[in-house]
Amino acid sequence: MPANRTEPETYTIDDTIRVPVTLRDEEGVAHVRTIFRRMRRPGNLGPRGLDPDDTLESRGNGGGQKQATVETILKVRDEHEPGDSLGDSC
Repeated sequence: MPANRTEPETYTIDDTIRVPVTLRDEEGVAHVRTIFRRMRRPGNLGPRGLDPDDTLESRGNGGGQKQATVETILKVRDEHEPGDSLGDSC
């Protein structure tokens, strides 16, 4: 998402969420995960504002490259509850 964007993206059932993550590791980039934690209240950022028990996870693979932009992917399903989430990458 561009830095100047103020509105969150909206997804519906069967949409694919794609999150590009650029990483560098001298031993090679392998498995990449992005974890989205649901915000308890919209706009309430920080550890206390995020629900630790309600997460979505997308995955990708850097194929061992020393520098890679990995596109992590998650398909939206019925079991994904609607709401606002904040993403982290690991």
